[in-house]
Amino acid sequence: NGTTALNEAAYRGAVETVQLLLAAGADVHLAREDGWTPFMCAVTGDRLEIAQALLAAGADVNARDKSGWTALMRAADYENAGIVRLLLEAGADVHLASADGETALSIARAREAEEIVALLLARGTQ
Repeated sequence: NGTTALNEAAYRGAVETVQLLLAAGADVHLAREDGWTPFMCAVTGDRLEIAQALLAAGADVNARDKSGWTALMRAADYENAGIVRLLLEAGADVHLASADGETALSIARAREAEEIVALLLARGTQ
């Protein structure tokens, strides 16, 4: 599936391994075959510290996977308000839609994740 060491370490929450890989020059933009970047893996795995490190290393907060989903959409899907806050502070675009027309807001509403809905509405999404 094209998984890299950085993808796997980010998903598993291996903070020290991620730091070593970044120090060694690992590419934060290199995605798996499904389009998931290390940043998306960290977000999906609820790895706040790793997501912060990847952002500091230049990860694209608005990168899309093969379905057009962004990290913000994944965080809404996993109902992770802490990660949603981080993404919004990092400049995640709340208006982006997936290939199927889903947005972070529509996903949060479908999950009945009211805290995330409120965070997104506060950023001007509709």
